[in-house]
Formats: sequence, C-alpha cells, structure tokens
Amino acid sequence: CFVIAATDDEKLNAHISALCQGKNILVNVVDDQEKCGFIFPSLVKEGKFCAGISTEGASPMTAAYFRSRLAAALPEKTEEILDGLLAFREPVKQEIPDGRVRAAVLKEAALFCLDKGRPLTKEEMQELVRAQKNVERFFAEEKQMHETEQVR
Repeated sequence: CFVIAATDDEKLNAHISALCQGKNILVNVVDDQEKCGFIFPSLVKEGKFCAGISTEGASPMTAAYFRSRLAAALPEKTEEILDGLLAFREPVKQEIPDGRVRAAVLKEAALFCLDKGRPLTKEEMQELVRAQKNVERFFAEEKQMHETEQVR
C-alpha cells in the first residue's frame, strides 16, 4: 500500500506525508522529493522489456526525454525477440553444460536478434548451438593433445 499526495496545497501534502511516515506507509509527494519515501521512474515497457529512468526528481523532463529516445530505439519486434530468446534458453541449457560457453551462446543469440530486429529462426538457433559445440570440441581436442605432449 502506498499514498500519492498530489494536491496544490503544500501544507496539506506535507501533513499527508507526515501522517504516512508516522504509520510506515510509503508516500510520494508530487514535486517534493524531500517528503517522498519513493519516486516513480519514467518507464519504457514493451512486453517483457521494462526499463525505468529517473533523475531523482532533478528533471522529470530529462527522464521523459530519455524514455522516449529509448522507446524509439527498441526494435519493432521486441516482444517476439524476447519470446524467442526465452524459448531458446532451455534447449541451450540442456545442450551446453558449461555456464561460460552457454552465456556466450545466449549473448550471441541476443545480439543477432537485436541486430536483425527479429527473433532467430529454428535453423539459426540450431546453427548457433552446433557452431558452439564445434568450438568446444576443438578446444577439448587441443587441450588433450597438449596434455598428451606434456606426458611424453
């Protein structure tokens, strides 16, 4: 539970803030950061994507400016991209046990999607995992050869 004090009467807003603080109720007094227990960020929400921008009350206009710039920079298919990346995570977890390698594959997938402005196709997902497995196999073989040479 929280309270928003947004009257045009500063004394009333201060009284509301004091009452709330005395009862441990979060309060936001509009345009008076000192009397606030919390602030509202300027939000960018596109499906699963959510980012909050705040200037800690210094300039709501600046926060709104950056919010609109960020919203404009999001790919048109942000929700589809995030759904696809979410669906990709579980198979990658099962196919690639090494956490560092898995993180690299998931990063590559996200960057690919953001660059293309669309989700990965099933074939592209499979190719990313296949390519990573080939890299893992190569390094495992190199390591084994190096260890064998050291024993000799």
